[in-house]
Amino acid sequence: MGWSPLPGLVMSTRCGDIDASIALALCADRSPAEVIKLLNNHSGLVGLTGGVISDLRDAYAISLQPTHKHYEICKLAFDVYCHRLIGAIGSLVAALGGIDVLAFTDDLGFNMPILRQVVCSRLAFLGIQIDQDLNAKATKGNGPLAYSDTTEIQATSSQVRVAVIVNYEEIVIAREAKPFLA
Repeated sequence: MGWSPLPGLVMSTRCGDIDASIALALCADRSPAEVIKLLNNHSGLVGLTGGVISDLRDAYAISLQPTHKHYEICKLAFDVYCHRLIGAIGSLVAALGGIDVLAFTDDLGFNMPILRQVVCSRLAFLGIQIDQDLNAKATKGNGPLAYSDTTEIQATSSQVRVAVIVNYEEIVIAREAKPFLA
C-alpha cells in the first residue's frame, strides 16, 4: 500500500497498481469521489470477474471447470493475480540483488497451495523448487501447519528456502492498539 490502500497487488475489490491515466480517464464522466469508490470497491477480482467473484480461491475453483459460465473470466482473474504477484516478487528480488527466502503468508499464502506452486514454478529460474507433497499438505491447521505457524516447503535441491507462515493480523493490531486504551 502507498498513500492510499490502492497500490500493490490486485485485491478482492481494489485495483492494485494501474496506469494513473486510467483514473484520469474515468474522471471524464464520473466525479473524483465516484472514481475513488470504483477503484476501491468495484475493481480488483470483483472488477475482473464482472462482479461475480471477490475471492481468488473461488475464481481458481471455477477456472478448473471449462463448462462453467464464468470459466473464462475466473481463469483470467487467477492468471492476472498470479502475473502481478510474480512481477512484484521479481521486482523486489532485482532490487535486493537476489533472494534467500520466499515467504508466503496471509490467507492466500498459507491456504492456497496452487498459488504457491504457480508462483514458485514461474520463479524456478531463481533456483526455487518446492516439494509438491509438502506444499499440498501445508495449509492453516493441516499437515506441517497442524501444530506450528511456520513450515518450509522447498525441495532439498532448492537454492532458496520457501516458507509458509500463518499470520494473525488481528492480534498484532490489538497489541499495537492496547497502549492507546489505557
